Amino acid sequence: MTQGNPGGMVLSIAQEIRHAVERLISSGEETRIDLQVLPLGLAEIEALEAVLGRGEVEARIDSLGLTLIQETAIPGVWRVDSLDGTGRLLSRHLEIAKIPAILHPHPEDLAAVMARLDDRLSTWLAGSQRASIKPLRRDHASAIAFDLG
Repeated sequence: MTQGNPGGMVLSIAQEIRHAVERLISSGEETRIDLQVLPLGLAEIEALEAVLGRGEVEARIDSLGLTLIQETAIPGVWRVDSLDGTGRLLSRHLEIAKIPAILHPHPEDLAAVMARLDDRLSTWLAGSQRASIKPLRRDHASAIAFDLG
């Protein structure tokens, strides 16, 4: 934890964010700044939050604890907090990216997405009162064509 004026640490982090945003714009390179390894006290955290502000987008992931993702007022700069099952902070970082990495689907999930969608749609159709909607065929790309008439 730093003593006295929190401005120096906040300025340093803000400069790193600025460089990271420049890299994101010029090359698409994403950056993660781990705030827990920095000697930040409450005053620095509050000052940094005041500088970054709050954006319009929030996401919440409930899996092995809670992860809260908050867009800052600076597009492409995200605050990501991970909590354990009791609500204790496990990690806090800033992510400079178009979309935070934790929100990207896993490749193995994407590989199974068509089959999952087809299964869910078939289940819905089986329970539906819409007798006029019937699957016609499944082609090589795992797509289902429907007869709506």
